[in-house]
Amino acid sequence: MQRRDQFLQGLLELHRLKDSGAQRSAWRSSLASLAQACAADQPSPLDGLATQPLVESIRSALALGFADELSWLSPASAAAALYELAAALPSGAEKRELGRRVLQRLQEGDAATFVALATRMALGTGKGLGGEGMRARVALVVALPARYGVRIDTLALALVARRELARTWVGAPAQESLADRKLAGRLLEQAARAAVRRASEDDEQSLGVFRGEAVAQAWRRLLDDREPAVWRHVAVARGLLAHHAPQHLDAIEQGLRPELSPTEWRRAATSAVAFGAVRPEQSLKLVREVLERGLLKRDPGIAAALIWGIPAAAEVEPEMTEELLEDLFTEADPLIMAEALGEILPQGPGGTFGERAVHGLLDLLGKATPTSKLTGEVDDGAVALRARIIAGLRPRDQREPTLQERLNDALESFVERGARAAYQSALEVLEAVEGSLAALETLGDSASESALARRASFAALRDIGVGLLDDGLLRDLLLLGARGDVQRSIAAHEQGLERLSRWLLEREQTPTHRSTPVQHRLLRMERLRAVLRLADARGGDEHGDAAVAQAIQTRRFRLASLMLRHLVTRPPPVLHRTIAAAFSRAVDALLRDDSIDIADILLVIAQRGLTPEDLRMIWEASMNNDLRAALQAYLALQTALDAAEASSSALSGEFSLHPSLLSGELSLSTSPSSPPGSIVVTQLTSSPAARKVEALRSFARNLEVDASVRVEALRSALFRLGRALHRLLNAPSLSVAAGAGSQEISPL
Repeated sequence: MQRRDQFLQGLLELHRLKDSGAQRSAWRSSLASLAQACAADQPSPLDGLATQPLVESIRSALALGFADELSWLSPASAAAALYELAAALPSGAEKRELGRRVLQRLQEGDAATFVALATRMALGTGKGLGGEGMRARVALVVALPARYGVRIDTLALALVARRELARTWVGAPAQESLADRKLAGRLLEQAARAAVRRASEDDEQSLGVFRGEAVAQAWRRLLDDREPAVWRHVAVARGLLAHHAPQHLDAIEQGLRPELSPTEWRRAATSAVAFGAVRPEQSLKLVREVLERGLLKRDPGIAAALIWGIPAAAEVEPEMTEELLEDLFTEADPLIMAEALGEILPQGPGGTFGERAVHGLLDLLGKATPTSKLTGEVDDGAVALRARIIAGLRPRDQREPTLQERLNDALESFVERGARAAYQSALEVLEAVEGSLAALETLGDSASESALARRASFAALRDIGVGLLDDGLLRDLLLLGARGDVQRSIAAHEQGLERLSRWLLEREQTPTHRSTPVQHRLLRMERLRAVLRLADARGGDEHGDAAVAQAIQTRRFRLASLMLRHLVTRPPPVLHRTIAAAFSRAVDALLRDDSIDIADILLVIAQRGLTPEDLRMIWEASMNNDLRAALQAYLALQTALDAAEASSSALSGEFSLHPSLLSGELSLSTSPSSPPGSIVVTQLTSSPAARKVEALRSFARNLEVDASVRVEALRSALFRLGRALHRLLNAPSLSVAAGAGSQEISPL
């Protein structure tokens, strides 16, 4: 590589050279060295450069057409070098000309070109990274498997290393829609890969990125997320960092303790396998401890969690992960293992990786008909799921491609042919989703329909979930088109969500009571999961209009109202948690858009009489910290009220008055059953009524002061009500309550 001053000299003197051949040679030499400096993730080598000679040299290069003859460089290298040149120029015609070329490459280039440009932008001022198109491209590149060789990890580390960018890219998204949370999780995983790679090169400074406030908060929130599609990425990041951060290794080992719950086991299991990328022998030991302790028998879902950690480890240690698959093959539920393996194989190293496990699973999965454990009846949802999983593991040339595979093909087009080709592929996927919607609207899935119709309905709903709901991949691909095309395709995508919403609202309009058996359980669960994902989908975009925004808001209100009706009806236990989560995510979305206030939610759940069990499930599923705090306060109120109701009646009886009694709050009265002249003293602070009043006042104190104006208004009203009840409860007579205390009890 040339010295910095040598290639800078070539740039600064290009306009002085008289021979066009010498000018071309100086241009190419300087640009190649600049591109090489960019690839090494160095700060801009043009900082502090004298601008006037650079302007004159760039003017000459533009006039000679050098800026348009860059095929001798890779598209990514050429784009990065042009960006640095444009950034170093002062405002003027030359900067505009280079900026136009950079923008074209940013919008139309392939994945590697976008990553190169976005990385330079993130390492520089950070400007230009806003907007939905940029967010979509970042989401697409972080979803790419490592085998494509695109340097995603450096971009991710740059986005989380600076405080302002970290807040934008992981801090705020950690509380937003499923697609946003998944993007934040993937960024943390990729940033961990970059930090570990640098640490292996004796540069451990990057490890400190994860101790920053925004990143640390997002890390905790995403690792605790209820969606496996979100937390698995942070669990992988934890496994990758475990060798360099002992607290992470300790958390993994502690999370596998037998006395804990599947929540901790699964996250720790994913981390333990990802740990194999840096310490394969220790990782395999941890995994075998999981099997020896019988955790897999207590929670079969751990098998999927173990497999989710494989792609990260397989990049470096494919033999270790193949050995892990062999261990799992003899212990795990074959259907769970097959489904998880089908998910991760496209993310793996490719080639023959996992082939032995796939062939073994296909042999194991027999033709037994899945039945419900509760009713003994055939579960058509389970039948359809099994058929789908088995088909997905078969070689692609023996079947039709799945919708997920077609999405992966469109993503591959972004890598190999650029943004516009990927957009065209996405349009074909959108057409396939519309076909699945049409089939779903035609088919029935009720008990009165045929088994074939129910199974086809399940398959169609799964395809629609992949296309419209799961992680926003199709929507992001559609944002790669030209502006006018994007408006039309996003409108079609939104129309698909609206059609799905109408179908789900119609199918779920009649709540099921907990005493009613749930027929075709997996089919019903798939419908409710679709409601949850629809409520949790990204909504609104810069290409939309007021009518679209209103439609999204109306859809979310309808979904929230529907799930609230289900909760009030007391749903069957097998459906309860999913219904509560769907209600919670719909409410979260309405809060994000300022459609409702936390005070509204508190009043609604109080009016509808949701149970403590409902509240706990809603609290667990919510991603809104203010709502979680308010629900926690309300749950404490409900618990205190129930305890007061269950307690014994107030202590009452005849006492001889003593000064020590006057330290408490007392009510003095006469009783017909007492001897003449005696006084009955009731110690109100121990009565159920007094406890309830105090619980109400504590609830008002526990509400967040700065949550919103309406929450503050609710707090004030509750305080006034609490004071009035306290005054009334302690009034020695009605005349006192109606007289001197009338102002204080007026809120009643």
